[in-house]
Amino acid sequence: MPLISIKNRKVESPNEVRSFENGRAELVNLEDSPFYE
Repeated sequence: MPLISIKNRKVESPNEVRSFENGRAELVNLEDSPFYE
């Protein structure tokens, strides 16, 4: 499973980022993401 890249994503809020999986847009809470640093 590829890592979700947030470098080129529009950040909606400090804890959310628009991610693209399976061809659909979703808001992901970065604090719940395994890739959060």
